[in-house]
Amino acid sequence: MADYRFVKCKFWSDTYIESLSGPGKAIYFWGFTNEHTTLSGIYNISKKKISDEVGFDLETVSKFLDKFIKDGKIVYTKDNYIWFKNFLFHQPGIRSETALKRVAKELKEIRDEELVEQFLDRYSWLDIPYSKKTTPKGKKKPRKRRSSPIFTDEETKILEELKEVKGFPYHAEENIQHIRKLKDEFPDVDALNEIKRKCSWWKDNPIKENSRPYLQIRNWFEIAQNRINESKKQDKVGLTEKKGPEIDEFGFNMEERHRLYSLAKEKGFAPSLFIEEAEKTFPKFKKEWEESDKKPETFIRFFYKYRDPF
Repeated sequence: MADYRFVKCKFWSDTYIESLSGPGKAIYFWGFTNEHTTLSGIYNISKKKISDEVGFDLETVSKFLDKFIKDGKIVYTKDNYIWFKNFLFHQPGIRSETALKRVAKELKEIRDEELVEQFLDRYSWLDIPYSKKTTPKGKKKPRKRRSSPIFTDEETKILEELKEVKGFPYHAEENIQHIRKLKDEFPDVDALNEIKRKCSWWKDNPIKENSRPYLQIRNWFEIAQNRINESKKQDKVGLTEKKGPEIDEFGFNMEERHRLYSLAKEKGFAPSLFIEEAEKTFPKFKKEWEESDKKPETFIRFFYKYRDPF
């Protein structure tokens, strides 16, 4: 619970907010200002309670929560946890030790590990001192008898690639569980091919001690999926001249794209969040971009000039 929260004055002129009807604007604004909010932007509340507080019927509340979920603005779980995904980003002083400790404390109180992992992935650029709950001292977890895991030919080849990467936390079963989740999340991506490319990249850019290899793989898959989606869009509108597979929607090749994401990370953006914001903002400076030197540094400058805060 909070005494006050920060909402930027540009909230009402944000293009997404402007696109909403009156009830949608009110419910979204409620999400940033109600007394249940936490610094992380995650709190437990039922749709009935939201309906009572905003003054709209349950059907209207459900309709707009579904829209916010579809638009990638919130997560709402079956256990009534709601997370306004950009909430923390708009709060001042979030890099301070006090704020980070507070966020970590809030995360430990959340009884949904998957939601916590999603949060940590989105804000991986913050040094949040969070660690998973462990078994109390003196108590041992019961051992479960397991049969040897069975991997497909593709998964075996993936493991062979990962095993050769210095600094990668190699554990066959855990590694493949992660890859399987990514294949479900990014169904069009050639997992083996992208793992080979990522492992090759790691050979030239060694894994650092405090980095998160699993998150790096996920970001790599996400970039590949976005590239595929863009190619599908071009096919759909019947373009005769298509960009090569290594060129993204902004005209960057793989090397330039990694430079762009590095610059974005320095500014406080995780790749997944940056991609989402960049695609939304790009039409505003597309003309200027086409007349520019088309360097990653120039793209970042235009992006910050034209982006909306929400």
